[in-house]
Amino acid sequence: MEIQIQHHEEKNRGIFFVGIENERVAEMTYFYRGKDKIVIDQTSVSDKLRGQGIAKRLLAEAVGFARNNNLKIVPVCSFVRDMFHKVDDYRDVAALDNDQGSMINDQ
Repeated sequence: MEIQIQHHEEKNRGIFFVGIENERVAEMTYFYRGKDKIVIDQTSVSDKLRGQGIAKRLLAEAVGFARNNNLKIVPVCSFVRDMFHKVDDYRDVAALDNDQGSMINDQ
C-alpha cells in the first residue's frame, strides 16, 4: 500500500493528512500566525500506521511547504518540537525567539 500525503488549507488553518478508504488515519494540523508563521499544534497517527514513520513524513511535507512559502514554523506540538531539536536540517524553518535564540513555544 502506497501512502500519499495530502494537504488542504481553508482560511487560516491547514492540515497535512493521510486518507485510506475515506478515513483520515494520520494528520498534522496548523494555523497561521500572521503572514510569515504557521503554528503546528497537533500530530496524530492511527494505530493502523504506527511505527511506519508517517509522522516524520507529515513533518517533512510541512517543512517543505514552509520553505516553499517562506514561512517559519512555531512547534507547539510536542512531536514537532522534539524533531526540531533532533534534526538540524529543520532549523531554517524554526521560528526563533529573537531575544534568546531558542525556538518559540506557545506552551
